[in-house]
Amino acid sequence: KDRNDDVVNEFSHQIIDGYWYTSDMVEDFDDVSTSIHRQNARLALGRAFLTTVLDMEELVELYHQITTDVTYEVENSEGNPGDTMIRNHDIRYFAVDNRLYPTGGSYQSSGGNPTGIFYAPTTLAGLDPETYMKTWYVTQRGSSNFYVDMTQEEYEEQYRNDIIASESQNAADVIQAVDLRVDQEPEFFDTMVARAYVGYGSPTLGLPGNVAQPGQHFDLRGTTNSSLQYAFPLPGAMMPNFVIANWYNPDATEATPWYEANTGVKILKYYSGATLSGTVELGDFGTVPKARLLIERDAYSGEDIFDEDPREYWIPIGTVDADENGRFEFRVPAGHIRVTAFSGFADDPEVLRNADRDDIVAAQQNFQEWQAWFADVLGESLDGGARSINPVTGILANVSGGKMLGEIEFNVTGAQADTNGGSVISKSLSIPASSATGVLTWEGHSSFNGQPLSSHELMFTDIWTEEELPHVWTTNGTVVTDGEHPRVFRGEGEVTFTGAGMVLSEGEVLVSDFTGNYTRQIANNHSFTGDGSFSGAGQFIGAITSDDTVTPCLNETVPEGFEMCSIANSNPPAYLFDGNFDGVGKVTANGTVDYTAEMYRETFIGNGVFLVDGTDEDLDTYGTINGTGTFSGEGIFSGTMVEPGSFHVVDALPGAYRVFVVLPNGNITRLSTPLDIDTTPTSGVELRLPGSWIEGQLSWFDGDAIANTPLYLTENSIDEPATQDCEVVLFAPCIIYTDENGSFGYGPLPDGSYEMVMDADNDGFYECVPWMTLASTDFCDGRASITATIDPMNFTMADPTGAVPIHYDMEFTLNKEIGGGTVEPASDVTVSFQGGMLSDGEYVEAVY
Repeated sequence: KDRNDDVVNEFSHQIIDGYWYTSDMVEDFDDVSTSIHRQNARLALGRAFLTTVLDMEELVELYHQITTDVTYEVENSEGNPGDTMIRNHDIRYFAVDNRLYPTGGSYQSSGGNPTGIFYAPTTLAGLDPETYMKTWYVTQRGSSNFYVDMTQEEYEEQYRNDIIASESQNAADVIQAVDLRVDQEPEFFDTMVARAYVGYGSPTLGLPGNVAQPGQHFDLRGTTNSSLQYAFPLPGAMMPNFVIANWYNPDATEATPWYEANTGVKILKYYSGATLSGTVELGDFGTVPKARLLIERDAYSGEDIFDEDPREYWIPIGTVDADENGRFEFRVPAGHIRVTAFSGFADDPEVLRNADRDDIVAAQQNFQEWQAWFADVLGESLDGGARSINPVTGILANVSGGKMLGEIEFNVTGAQADTNGGSVISKSLSIPASSATGVLTWEGHSSFNGQPLSSHELMFTDIWTEEELPHVWTTNGTVVTDGEHPRVFRGEGEVTFTGAGMVLSEGEVLVSDFTGNYTRQIANNHSFTGDGSFSGAGQFIGAITSDDTVTPCLNETVPEGFEMCSIANSNPPAYLFDGNFDGVGKVTANGTVDYTAEMYRETFIGNGVFLVDGTDEDLDTYGTINGTGTFSGEGIFSGTMVEPGSFHVVDALPGAYRVFVVLPNGNITRLSTPLDIDTTPTSGVELRLPGSWIEGQLSWFDGDAIANTPLYLTENSIDEPATQDCEVVLFAPCIIYTDENGSFGYGPLPDGSYEMVMDADNDGFYECVPWMTLASTDFCDGRASITATIDPMNFTMADPTGAVPIHYDMEFTLNKEIGGGTVEPASDVTVSFQGGMLSDGEYVEAVY
């Protein structure tokens, strides 16, 4: 077959490791006039062997040894006669210019050279250029405006036929080629030429439609009328060993235009790489397992210890996943490096990548959307908000749809990047813990829709890492905690401390009878008078009560090595400070100053941090604080923050979490919607647990209502009988009672498989109720089947049109003769009945 899977009866190509070589490499292998085919064969087989038996790390190691360990002495062309120098085989650079790069398109609209000189190195290497580019003849007959694309063979055959026809005095117009068009093939974007010059194409991103490319230069658009016509180049994308080297300008300033770079010639430099090693940490609570890290390099950076070029152009060079302990390693080149951590990926990453692809396709004619995405590459944000990863980088680096946790930036020098991993750069990402608060309510029938689920245990599992958070419980309106089981709540409410605890207020709060430490912040250029500890920098007028060394101020500043100095000739005495001290007086902040005071039974209005240690055994309570903030510790909590059904998740990794509810009957049900915890604390979350509803009306054949009768509801996964009222225990197994009209209704019914039966006379036999959802086809089985799902449903189990037949019990005693005319009740046999209304093999077993 040829490369289009068409069956051919001739030898046209030799395929080696996926590369299509023309047949002359084999047919002319022994040609004595040239050795090029033998050289190409050796190179092709050598590459195939190396890439098959060695992985990337081993290839880098091999290349590093070849280029650095093997040296030789040569004449120094820049020295005196006889001077020599030591050289190695290191070839560090790879360059592509606008003459080599094949832009594609037509000859008339591409400067007369849509193929560049790409054909020359391709054919010299023995490869078929048609693998990478398809050439079309744009043909026309006469002066018509109807153009037809043809291959070279099709055009030449048609032209020959037209010439022959014209020799026969046929008046038809002779076909003519008015233009040539070159279309890039998907394989082209896997070549080093394309990856170095533009970085990607539409096949790389998995975009639908014809093959397209981004703009090759900052002032040039991509393929016209394609999804990438406004796209930007990312030279060297996802190649950590080869990075752009000729854009860095150490003399650039903030006024230097971002587009001032040589995009006509793109020079990439090779680095064996330094080893980036570190962990992803969740504040002070541990590590973040399985986080995905995006590694990017600023193209406007070089090999210096500092990045002297203030411009940024971020190109993705790799992705790595941290292990279950949060550790990661990656080889990084020289330059300004950015590492961004993500979590929260779906089970099927293709779904998330498709969302980014849809965004790109939808923005085909939207220049403003592409400008917003390009701002991300430039390290900017058009709206001044948080960073949003552009979809091109998202797809290339496989971080589409991930939740960005945090990032770090640092510089790698050229010396570090040339060590083949020997230089270890230790960098860790510290992700601040986040929180979420909200209310869990029922969803379904109007009788319970919106009702809170109070005092229920909740389980949260990270979708990406499968890590489980500490379980939390929904509240019932007032929560009392002790030292063994402290709680944390966020929102509006009130706490009366009975032991150690803390409140971090959001705005002013009402404080009553407070005993503990109170810390507030004094803003820049603001003054405050008090008695306590001060931390920060500013001016103080008053009495210093701590044992601090005070020295004279030097030029109105605190001398180096001291934290406090006295201002000469000040009256009353004034001081400058830059550190911590205790005192009584007035502070004016230079920057911000933290003020902490010890309080006993104080009542006031303030904002800040209120800390109770709970060690004073003479006190039953340590104060009441009412307002908005984060409340934690041992005490009595009330207010909106602990309204019935409310939950509080704290110290959590931002991401998406599956939510499970533990029901009082022991069953665990999963919410259909995950909880999304953002990088900043989230409040007002509404979680909904779907529940179904069952109802019906029962009557006997004689028309009488089956009133005040128990219906036994059981859950198939729970091997327990129904013994208590559903209104008391809430969940199955439980008993539903009909009213005086024979009607009944019950809910919420969480997802699960249930059965319901009626035994009106309590004789152990189920009544033959014509349920609308029978559990069995057996005659008079009497069991109803109910399958509740996460989609709330209303089940009508019975109505008056399906009356219940009236049955009568037959009681008898079965005796057995034991001899001598004596009988005794039989107790070791099974008695079954068969009747005309029962099918063959179907029996009704007696109950003892």
